[in-house]
Amino acid sequence: MLHGAYLSYYVVIFLPPLILFVRRDRAREFAATILALTMAFAACFVVFAYWPVEGPRYAWPAPPGMPHAAIRDLALRLLKAGSSRGAAFPSSHVAVATTQAVVALAYQRKTGIVTAVVAALLAVGAVYGGFHYGVDVLVGATLGLLLSKAVLMYSRGSRPLLSISEDATPRLAQSPAE
Repeated sequence: MLHGAYLSYYVVIFLPPLILFVRRDRAREFAATILALTMAFAACFVVFAYWPVEGPRYAWPAPPGMPHAAIRDLALRLLKAGSSRGAAFPSSHVAVATTQAVVALAYQRKTGIVTAVVAALLAVGAVYGGFHYGVDVLVGATLGLLLSKAVLMYSRGSRPLLSISEDATPRLAQSPAE
């Protein structure tokens, strides 16, 4: 179950924003969700670039008694195919899942509750599976929480978020004197 929760990351990235996207009356919430998601990814990638940390799976073999079932094997194959060795701290899996959960709780309650449960299981699965250290998960969760709360505060202010339908081309063509 915990390995499956860890793999649910790939659903958690896309599903909450997709639910908002299909509802045309939720464009503002969609924009805030994408902004929060982008900020979580960007913050993690900046840390990875300046402070690369390898996860425990590179340092130690699997813990004794770790099942070698289909879902764990799938997780290991996916990570081997596309994971970066220096991308363990903070856990972007947990940062993104936490971000999605907090924003979904604000904009789509039922989806948010499910996403929050999945995010918690994903965090436990990240440590249980030997993909991240506990500190990676704690910092990822804190980062996701802080960034999502900041975006929610900003999006509820009087300044509008960029709209998907907003065309900035006419403004870009104006001279600075206009």
